[in-house]
Order: sequence, then structure tokens, then C-alpha cells
Amino acid sequence: MASNTSRGSYQSNSSATPLPLREAIRQLPNQYFRVLTRPSATTFEEEKEKAAWDIVGVQLLIQIIGYVVISTLLRLIVNLFTPINNAIIVVSIGIPEEFVIGTFLNLVSSILIAALFFFVSAGAFHLLAKLFGGQGKFLEQCYAMLLFQVPITILISLLWLIPHVSSYVLPALGVYSTILLFLAIMGVHNLSTGRAVAVLLISIALLPLIVSLLLSAISIRFIALPF
Repeated sequence: MASNTSRGSYQSNSSATPLPLREAIRQLPNQYFRVLTRPSATTFEEEKEKAAWDIVGVQLLIQIIGYVVISTLLRLIVNLFTPINNAIIVVSIGIPEEFVIGTFLNLVSSILIAALFFFVSAGAFHLLAKLFGGQGKFLEQCYAMLLFQVPITILISLLWLIPHVSSYVLPALGVYSTILLFLAIMGVHNLSTGRAVAVLLISIALLPLIVSLLLSAISIRFIALPF
């Protein structure tokens, strides 16, 4: 009961309302830091009040483009070098036109596919939370998930530059992401610990099936297109 009172008092705080897009972008680094360093259901419940579709779209673009740009740079570095007689030599100092075109197409397809799968997964979490009595909105669910997915995705991409470190850190980040997802579900939907755990476990169990069905539908539609 005490937590409900504190939540209601926070919702009346005007600083928690959705912000103008420019101000919302400016505050993102502080929000990322707060979510990652002060993880709790209360943190997500407070942050969800700032949810708006424009900042959700911006964060999704940051996450996808950040990942694509970093992975593309890594691929470019690899393509610039080739092993000959156990030595590494530079074979090109320019960027081929095919590489630029491929990078652009890869970026566009990555944005569309990643956005689709993000909203599908967020929708699965949201619908199950509703079945368990959740009170949050789909927009709030998306917003809360991106608050930790964006910085962790970019961090994971950067860690690939350090192979020996990444092999130890990446599993830990995966576990931490799952914990943050649980807290986000609990905070956004005002669920008890048990119900939030049930939503998380059932969603994780069902997502592979949902994704496989979605991939099958996309591939069938793509094959059916006339060329």
C-alpha cells in the first residue's frame, strides 16, 4: 500500500510528464545512467511518465543505427586487411562503391527488421502483462525497454573490439538485461514480483515461436512477390 501511495505522488510531479523532443533527447544520457546504475521497479515506474512516441522512435533509431555503424566499421576494418604469408597488409585505402551501396541497404533493412521485431517482442510482454492484471500502456512498455536496451546494445557492439574481454562481459550483460526487463515489466505495469516473473518467463518461452512464425510469414510474402 505504501508503494502505491508513493507512485501516485510521483505521477503528480510535472517533471515526469512527456517532454519536448529536444529536451527529451538531451535528458537521455542521464536516464540511461540512472536506469543502469539504480535499477528498480520504482525507477522504471518514474521514467515511464516521460514516454512519448517521438522519443521512442529516436531511441530505436539510435540503437539500430549505432549497432549498424559500429558493425559496419568493424567489417570495413576487416575488409581493408588481408593475410598473406602470415602477415597483415593493407589492400585498399578507399571504400568501394559496392561497399557503400551494401552498407546503405543493410542500414535500411536493419532499421525495418529490428523495429518490427522490437515492437513484436514489446507487444508480447505487454499483452501477457495485461493478462496478469498489468496497468501500463504499450507506449510505456516500449519506452522503458529502450532505456536499457539502447546503451547496452551500443556497449555490446563496442565490446566486440576487445575479443578477450567480450567473451566474459557479454554473458553478464545478457543476464543484466534480463533483470532490467523484469524490473521494467514490474514497474510499468505495477505487478507483483511473482506476476512479473511469470510474464517474463512465459514471454521468453513464447518469443522464439512468435519470431519463427513472423519470419515464415515474411519469407512467404517475399517469395510470393512478382519480379
